Amino acid sequence: MILQDGMRRMLEAQEDVFYYVTVMNENYAQPPLPAGSEEGIRRGMSLLRASALPADRARVQLAGSATIRAWVPGHYVTLGTDGYGRSDTRAALRAHFGVDRARICAAARAAMSEVASTEK
Repeated sequence: MILQDGMRRMLEAQEDVFYYVTVMNENYAQPPLPAGSEEGIRRGMSLLRASALPADRARVQLAGSATIRAWVPGHYVTLGTDGYGRSDTRAALRAHFGVDRARICAAARAAMSEVASTEK
């Protein structure tokens, strides 16, 4: 969908725009495309699923790229890796850079605690 939009805009509409596309040699299972999500995906972000938590409960919003910072309201914590030659497996690489499951949960808990302490 993103490639189709880019080709339509650049080739058919002759718009002067840039599209940066990253490709890999690995297959990743993707969730089905939710109905009506196309515009959000073209803009760089779309809701995967709504939270089942009551609105007054603290929650973590995970986002995949710092480039979407302008679209994420509230407190923001960044985690990241460059990944070139650092580890033999993805799990080891994530652990090396502190972006594995345990560290993401710890960072989320710390951020929620920080926000809660400033709201008092």
